[in-house]
Amino acid sequence: MKLNRAATNFLLDALALIVLVGVLWTRIVAFWIVPLPADGVAPVRLWGLNHRGWDLVNFWATMGFAVVVLVHLILHWTWISQFVHQRIKRMTRSKGVLDSGTQTVYGVGFMIAVFVVAGGLLAVAAVAAKPVP
Repeated sequence: MKLNRAATNFLLDALALIVLVGVLWTRIVAFWIVPLPADGVAPVRLWGLNHRGWDLVNFWATMGFAVVVLVHLILHWTWISQFVHQRIKRMTRSKGVLDSGTQTVYGVGFMIAVFVVAGGLLAVAAVAAKPVP
């Protein structure tokens, strides 16, 4: 069975919803149901996993959601770039046309900028983190 574009988008969006619910559910489990052990309170386990285990499940669910969102953006990239280009043309009253090669260059440049900023913030956090005495 070959999927058309609408069916592919629907399945991807349904998968995104399922993974998002999983991310939210595992975060709630790790935060409220299996919290960090406190002084005088016995550690809690759910289905063999303690807080650290549920935290890891949540981390990987979050990474899965990020992959689904990136695939979603890739599949919609032409629409996104045309939408942004049209808005910029209206604001600047430009008459220019954006060919697909230029769209790709702008898109790759934008994604590189996003990852550089995210990586920079991670680097700052890694340097700023201090051990607790």
